[in-house]
Amino acid sequence: MNKRGQEGITIGTLLLIVLGVVVVVVIIIGATSGFGFIFEKIDVLPGQGLEAVVQSCAIAGEQNLKADYCKQFKEVEIDGVDQQVTCSYSTIEGLLDADKKLDGGCTDSLIIGSVSDSFCVGGKVDVDDWDDTLVNGRNCFSWLGIESDETTSCTTINVEGYDVEEGSDPCGSGDIDLTDLVALADGNNCCLVKEVVEPQDQLDAS
Repeated sequence: MNKRGQEGITIGTLLLIVLGVVVVVVIIIGATSGFGFIFEKIDVLPGQGLEAVVQSCAIAGEQNLKADYCKQFKEVEIDGVDQQVTCSYSTIEGLLDADKKLDGGCTDSLIIGSVSDSFCVGGKVDVDDWDDTLVNGRNCFSWLGIESDETTSCTTINVEGYDVEEGSDPCGSGDIDLTDLVALADGNNCCLVKEVVEPQDQLDAS
């Protein structure tokens, strides 16, 4: 009987030790890499519940994890529609207590428009899906200021960091081809081409 009692205590003690080690590891990772590192691993799962997203944003805001709060996109269903959102999206922030929001909010390059633009043109959303994929409540065409049905000139398309070329086949390898997405009145196509930024010393010399 004593042997069985000792075995039971030993197993229970071991379980407590293992649990304690797991808790310590989580705390260490959170302190060194930021708790966003942990939430980022959770975010790779396809789709999260709205409550889970709100709670992760509350922790990011409370811990002042600016990059996680402003730049980390999460796939979530809102009002029956799947979309990609950051914590700064109005629907998410509207569900956060005031003391759980990021102090000072998302500023400069982390404002919602900039990160949404970057998400769309950065390859996270296939160009063919720009019309249907919602990013912080709007599709990519809306964020980038592009009319997805018809436009009279490629010059009406304005995407920061890109030049627009017009022609029957203007797109080269690696460019974003809008052929099937933007119909021009003259039958030509539009193509987004990354702008070439010259070194500052060359600009100064000119």
